[in-house]
Amino acid sequence: MKVTKYNNNDPIPDSTNSTWGTVAIGALTKYIGVGVPAGGYVGTYGYLYNWYAVTDSRKLCPSGWHVPTDAEWTNLSNYLGGEGVAGGKMKVMGTTLWNTQSAGTDNSSVFSALPGGYRDSNGDFNDIRYYAFFWSAKDNPSGSAWFRSLDYNLGSLYKGGSPKKYGFSVRCLRD
Repeated sequence: MKVTKYNNNDPIPDSTNSTWGTVAIGALTKYIGVGVPAGGYVGTYGYLYNWYAVTDSRKLCPSGWHVPTDAEWTNLSNYLGGEGVAGGKMKVMGTTLWNTQSAGTDNSSVFSALPGGYRDSNGDFNDIRYYAFFWSAKDNPSGSAWFRSLDYNLGSLYKGGSPKKYGFSVRCLRD
């Protein structure tokens, strides 16, 4: 996802060069760091968003779309054969964008997941070309938020909980 404004045209604050972990409102960031092109990887992998942007009432996804709930992610995983194989059916093939190609990767779902990495609450960028992390629109009982991830070396789709101040990719689902 590469949007910089909510549906009402309000800008989503860019926290690329600020103290990411102190932001408790919706924000986006570019993946930056040593060896990263000056403009980051937005053109290829999109922005990373914190969970506050994902759940903002002004809506991150375009009209007619929404960020999938945890239940919708589970439905997709089940439809694709379960967590153990769903990831391979969701990843873009080849090693141009992914570090390596795991067994079972065929993108048969046409989801075309890309490994955009993540930004942690300390502001550090991690795992571009190795992992894809996608927010769910649902928090979990521990106070964190659900996400799904795909690993460069595995064909699975992992479900986990993350601090809401992390920066992950977003995929939208048609209403």
